[in-house]
Amino acid sequence: MVTPLLIALLLSQSRDLDSTINAYEAWNVRQHGSNAVVRAPLKGEGCFASGATSGNAVVTVGRAGSYTGFKHYSGYENRGGLTTSFDNAAFGKSASGTGVAPTVVADSPLCGLAPDGSQTADLVTFQWGGDPAVAGLSQIDIVAATSPQQATVSSNVWGVVGVWVKNVDSTTKYINFSCTGCSAGDSLTRAIEPGAWTLLKHTQVNNTTGPMGARLRLSNLYAGSSASARLCVWGGTSNMFAGSTAPDGFLRYVPNTGLTPIYETALTTCGANSAYVSPKGIEIWSASTNLITQSTDLSNAAWASIGTPATVTGNACSGPDGTVSMLRLVSASTTDGRIFSGMAATGNFATGSSWVKNETNTPADMSVIVHGNAATVTACSCWVSEGTCTGEIQAGNCSAFTRQDPGRMVRLAAIATTDVTPTSWDFLVHSGRYNVSWTNVECFGGAQLEETKFPTPYIPTSGLTATRSATSATISLPAGMHTTNRWCIGATGTKSIYTGGVSPVLLAVGSGSANSMDFFGGPSSMTFRVFDSLAASKQVTDTGYSALPAGSAHRWIGCNDAGNLSLYRDGVLVSGAPVGAGTGLWNATQATMAVGTEAGNYWDGWIRDVSICPNDANPKHCN
Repeated sequence: MVTPLLIALLLSQSRDLDSTINAYEAWNVRQHGSNAVVRAPLKGEGCFASGATSGNAVVTVGRAGSYTGFKHYSGYENRGGLTTSFDNAAFGKSASGTGVAPTVVADSPLCGLAPDGSQTADLVTFQWGGDPAVAGLSQIDIVAATSPQQATVSSNVWGVVGVWVKNVDSTTKYINFSCTGCSAGDSLTRAIEPGAWTLLKHTQVNNTTGPMGARLRLSNLYAGSSASARLCVWGGTSNMFAGSTAPDGFLRYVPNTGLTPIYETALTTCGANSAYVSPKGIEIWSASTNLITQSTDLSNAAWASIGTPATVTGNACSGPDGTVSMLRLVSASTTDGRIFSGMAATGNFATGSSWVKNETNTPADMSVIVHGNAATVTACSCWVSEGTCTGEIQAGNCSAFTRQDPGRMVRLAAIATTDVTPTSWDFLVHSGRYNVSWTNVECFGGAQLEETKFPTPYIPTSGLTATRSATSATISLPAGMHTTNRWCIGATGTKSIYTGGVSPVLLAVGSGSANSMDFFGGPSSMTFRVFDSLAASKQVTDTGYSALPAGSAHRWIGCNDAGNLSLYRDGVLVSGAPVGAGTGLWNATQATMAVGTEAGNYWDGWIRDVSICPNDANPKHCN
């Protein structure tokens, strides 16, 4: 029987609740017969603490000090206000004809658990009078009337508004969900069956400059309507952005306990001996230093304007930490921006990153730039948390730009390699495509410059550089695993970007000495290697590793059948005959297996679905 053990997890507040709401899973250790399996969550994000056990498997995480989790998705803003308190007067309750204004019971026990697992849903009772010959209407706003319901623009806005409802009566109810201030087709009537949470939402373009909100309405004007209805209501959300480009209909729920717009927090801080976990897996990172001494406030005197930007306004936009701390920038030419300069260089590669937010009315380009002084940029690539980006060498700089929809915030990085070690590094931000376009209204914050070849989790600074310590994680090995030399071990990981100087390690037992084992990657290969009692190695290699996109997730399983090694990727054999002078036999008992680290080398990415399968050399049984 599979017995899951839930490990303490601090959940983030922003959640994907677009349809059926599934329970969030923590990392857990599962025991199946003599096999131990560690599995990452499929949904949800937060901090994973060490020290949990299940059967004979133990997960331990080591880290000195706290750090900020990576948070892979972009932020969204909720302009609706008060996502759960529909008893508040800010949510208008009104009626017409024979209708009666709805009544609200806050946090009603009758509603049970809300879609996020809390008991915060409100019971709303509608009544239109019951006389079919006389029109009656009973309605409630699900976007607070006193909150800013549209972006601050001079023309169009677009948005997605929605709310979750549950019918607690015994019969089907017909509820109208209207989008106020929207374009034509702003009303829909849904049959709400008893018992289950249902998401109602509108995706609309507002062709005026008036407010955009939403209402729930019960009326005899709608087919099938009854005289009354009791609905549990939760999670009113208004994702509202400037511009005329309609969104894809996705609704990001962002909890809001006030009447002002709130931007979802895109950062989570994990304490000592814990690691950040996301749908991608647990984060395993080597140590890194943010060379920028003022990472949040880009209007600080530590930064300087380059060129003559039209607008430089500090603390003007909601940032990734939920505070109004980002810089609003409008460039006046193709090379205008803000620069942090003079950071000491110790190598010939660096990654500069920042959260960027488009506040222009249309999709717009935005850029971050890395420059090495007294050196030539020989390679330039980019990374962005959502969407696409382009890395290009512009005027001797490594420039990364991305085009994002109005209101969208993403993390953007430029990854530069130079011919020699520069005398120093510079990092720039630009509201457009550097050396090509400008005049967009954009916000920047959470700047980071580190000597890596990939943006690592954000390291906040305020006056001094700061260093994030490395992560270590171990899993205890089942007893007797080495007695038969028939076993499989595997894990799913995002393909690392080679950082130079070290080989990223997926799994390891020992440290390359006698009776050890490891999976290690590089720029062109993934290798599964076993050292015998004389420290002689035997190995097999995934020769197609180099063709895999960086950051793509794959599952590798290494099997040992009495010294005959094989390596599988995504269930397919990818290795040939083993090579090396070793026997492939693993004779000494080892207590633990390291996840993502070995002898100072690190995976630098995400790992999930770790499986340990003793006494069984069939990869299908370990998949």
